[in-house]
Amino acid sequence: MKNQIGEQAKFWRDSSLSNLELLRATYITHSFARHTHETFAIGVVDAGVEEFTYQGALHQAPADSIVIVHPGEVHTGQAGIPTGWTYRMFYPDVSLLQSAVGELSDRSRVIPYFPQPVIDDRNLANQLRHLHHALETSDSRLERESCWLWTVAQLVNRYAENRPMFRAIRQEQRVIQQVQD
Repeated sequence: MKNQIGEQAKFWRDSSLSNLELLRATYITHSFARHTHETFAIGVVDAGVEEFTYQGALHQAPADSIVIVHPGEVHTGQAGIPTGWTYRMFYPDVSLLQSAVGELSDRSRVIPYFPQPVIDDRNLANQLRHLHHALETSDSRLERESCWLWTVAQLVNRYAENRPMFRAIRQEQRVIQQVQD
């Protein structure tokens, strides 16, 4: 997509990584209304400022910052400054992120939780840019998969927390009866 005021977007999938969805875009006046994704949304801001509401707060992500939105979380997106923002996004399915975590540790069932939606880490932002570029241009499946695993390992090891797994609610007749009594 490209229009006369400089906005542009390129969307594609990487079949070697379970059809990982990717986006490279520049937005100036375009804004995203409240919406969710079934996947994680992980991105790096290349220029400008992205502004978004997420988990009840307004966030701003300047150039060289990393943005992370969890699956199913309602959020928006718009320019934080008049000149807009340019960014690169990855939309990994939960199972793809779990698989990457499992390759790197014995925690294959753990879904990483990132408590900060905006991360200021220029080195990791550059690694994400490199990964995004490799996924867009490299013909080598090994390079794309290796780069994916290395970069996800850095992101998870530096910024993810483990959230406790909750037990499924079962019918506890005795407890229910006690509460009723």
